[in-house]
Amino acid sequence: MAELPPDIDFTTVVEPTEAELAINRWHGLIPVRPGEAAAPGGAVKLINAGESEPWYRHVHGLTADIPPLGVAVLDNVTLSGPGYLFRDGAMLTDGSEPFQVARRFAEAEQLPTETLMRRERQVVVIDPVLLICGPGHAMWGHWLLDFLPRLAVAQAVLGEMFTRCVIPVPTDTPPWVDALLAQAFGLKRERLLRYDRRRETLLCRRACVPSHAHHNYFLHGFMADFYRRMAPPAADMPRRLFVTRRPFTEATPSAAHRCVQDADFEALAVARGFTVVAPETLDFATQWAMFSQAEAIIGICGSGMHNALFAPPGAMVGQVGMPNAHQSRIAAVCGQSVAYVFPDTAEPDGHGALGMQVASAALEQLFDALAAGPAGW
Repeated sequence: MAELPPDIDFTTVVEPTEAELAINRWHGLIPVRPGEAAAPGGAVKLINAGESEPWYRHVHGLTADIPPLGVAVLDNVTLSGPGYLFRDGAMLTDGSEPFQVARRFAEAEQLPTETLMRRERQVVVIDPVLLICGPGHAMWGHWLLDFLPRLAVAQAVLGEMFTRCVIPVPTDTPPWVDALLAQAFGLKRERLLRYDRRRETLLCRRACVPSHAHHNYFLHGFMADFYRRMAPPAADMPRRLFVTRRPFTEATPSAAHRCVQDADFEALAVARGFTVVAPETLDFATQWAMFSQAEAIIGICGSGMHNALFAPPGAMVGQVGMPNAHQSRIAAVCGQSVAYVFPDTAEPDGHGALGMQVASAALEQLFDALAAGPAGW
């Protein structure tokens, strides 16, 4: 792989004067919320975890210190790929996992730094630029955990300047992102600057770089406050939701995870009084309204389960699989409880997905656990 120079950390906190703010000449992080310790995981039920149960319980209960949140405003930042940021010949970082992933993506291209910074076409952007995207720009879960909260941080810091920033997004960003940004922030399509991440680099004369609202997916309370504040007015919605992946996995055979007995899992959910929901078939406002009133959410690990970010404190989440701790971190910051069932087998299915086989008895226990509630765990 190509060797990249060491990263530049842009998170030194500064307190710009009014004069500096007026002419947009400052470097470093303008804070909006102080750092904090991430909330530890709350009630958890681990079904059929076997000998690994102590480890999963340990991972669920971990906490970490989250740095202050804010926006760094820098001059002459180069944007390349899905979200590689360069300044003075080195990559920028706030030390978070998304920036580490961006560095790994950049190294995997096996190109010299100079080539990454100057692809076939260079575009100079004079307007202030808001840099929020990165690897995962086509995935719903990354928009919920990474990119939307970064926009919220920027809006809180920049005030009127937020309305003048253009937002670069790769041309292969899914069309639903336009509607998502319009509904969440009132952003018009013309505010989005689409670029070819493989052929173009953007030289941003004035770049606003918001911090992530998490540290390696230990979530800052700002994220929960943002989603709670944006909750739509109450409507008559089902309170027990089963998040199906069937339409998604049938349309996308290479989806990362699927349950071999999807149909049986769905039928069991219906028999237990759950409403089957395919989030990708609903607009953002409907998803937000529906999950904001949910009392119980069950499904297979994946982006759709991250909609628990919209659910209220006290909601219960049941999930098949625990490939990472994201669902535990969401439950911790949102004041929710979570139960996990672990697959008996997880084998590649020939399409690039991991086909998980779960014992029917274990699925029954998952529904039983949510029926009993955390007091019975």
